[in-house]
Amino acid sequence: MRHHLLLAAALLAAFAAGCSKPCQELADKVCQCSPTGTSEDTCKRQVDNIISDVDPTKREESDCSDLLDSCDSGGADFCQWLDTAEGKVACGLAY
Repeated sequence: MRHHLLLAAALLAAFAAGCSKPCQELADKVCQCSPTGTSEDTCKRQVDNIISDVDPTKREESDCSDLLDSCDSGGADFCQWLDTAEGKVACGLAY
C-alpha cells in the first residue's frame, strides 16, 4: 500500500513541475506518507529538483493552491486517508 503512495508522490512531483510553493508543500505532505528513511528523503529531493527547474504561471500556482486546500484529512490519519479514493482525488493524485 505504501508503495502506491510513493508512486503517487512521483506523479505529484511531475504535476508539481508546473507549480511553485503550494505544490512544494503538497508534495512534501504526500512524501511524508512514503516509508521512512531514504524513500521519504528521495521523494522530497526529487520534488525539490523538479520545482527548482520551472517557472510556474499564475494559473499553475492557483491550481496547486486549490489542491493544497482540498488535501486535508479532516483530522483523520493523513496517510491512511491519502490511500483512499477520496484522499487521492482531493490531493490531485487520482488519474
